[in-house]
Amino acid sequence: MSLSSLYNQVEALEHSISTIEEKLEEFHPPVRISNYSRNSKEVKLSFVAGQKLGGHSDKVHSVCWAQGPSNSIFEYLFASTCADSSVILWNSKTGTPVCKWVIKENATLISSAFEKCSGELLATSSFEGSVYIFKIGFHKKKPDIKQKPIFTFKAHESYVSCLSFLGATHLLTGSGDNSVKLYELPESQEPLKVFGEHTEDVMTLDTSSSSPYLFLSGSCDSSVKLWDIRSGASVTTFKSHKGDVNAVKFLEGPQNSFVSGGSDGCCLLQDLRALRPLGMYEAPASVTSLDLSYSGRVLVTGDSEGDMRVWDLMKEQQSLQVLPAHGLCVTSVSLGHECLATSGYDGFVNLWNVVRSL
Repeated sequence: MSLSSLYNQVEALEHSISTIEEKLEEFHPPVRISNYSRNSKEVKLSFVAGQKLGGHSDKVHSVCWAQGPSNSIFEYLFASTCADSSVILWNSKTGTPVCKWVIKENATLISSAFEKCSGELLATSSFEGSVYIFKIGFHKKKPDIKQKPIFTFKAHESYVSCLSFLGATHLLTGSGDNSVKLYELPESQEPLKVFGEHTEDVMTLDTSSSSPYLFLSGSCDSSVKLWDIRSGASVTTFKSHKGDVNAVKFLEGPQNSFVSGGSDGCCLLQDLRALRPLGMYEAPASVTSLDLSYSGRVLVTGDSEGDMRVWDLMKEQQSLQVLPAHGLCVTSVSLGHECLATSGYDGFVNLWNVVRSL
């Protein structure tokens, strides 16, 4: 059988599958989250501008909150990562820096992630492909911080766009080389596994809080993949976006759903059981970042035009609130303890106070 004949057979099968899917939808219309919003209470929430923090001298690429024990100083700590080779650890309660690290190699820093068990490790990645691990300890309730990275390694030959911890000692790295790698810290500088099914740059990662094995990756190939590290292969692939996927986030709880945001201006509430979107939230610009409230009811997004939007996931309608967060692209949004942090290309980190509880 010739190659052209095989291609024709594949096209015919794809057409048949598409026809069957259309017929199934006639008998079983897609479930939408908005169908169940009739009896849901209205979300009464808004954000107001708080402090504007200006300790960096270039584009701030990310912000992330510490993940340590509750009812401790960890609730008020977050880190910002900048293209000027610096990472600042902030106290959101006072709006002051706790510590500032500067990478001597003049690295263009991109992303950061806190270890989620003790909160004592902070990983930061660079455009040059390196990862830097910092340690944050506390002695008599005061920060005991190492002034230099405790561990540095070359993770990828291309830029490392995103990071996410799996447990206390395992780190996932996503890269412009189309791959995700799993590292064990600090013993190994070689990856335990490489996940290489994406065909374009990997832009975002999120790990499951209910399973030590599952994680999501989003890519410029328009797909989101669910992975199980035990198999090394993707479990399923979602191709619901029409452009780059810039952000993914699991909903807390059983982890059956997640939200993804992309350059097509859409955020999608996707379900792992239905294998399709349950909700769509459309912004007028590329969605560059997102985060969810702990309840999963409220979605906050940042976009390429510098705006921040607040959404009710139960209702597919216009956003609850639109705020001019940064003069240029919003690179990161991150919800913390009754406070929201955003970063942008304007070189600032902004704090936003929650007016009503999530």
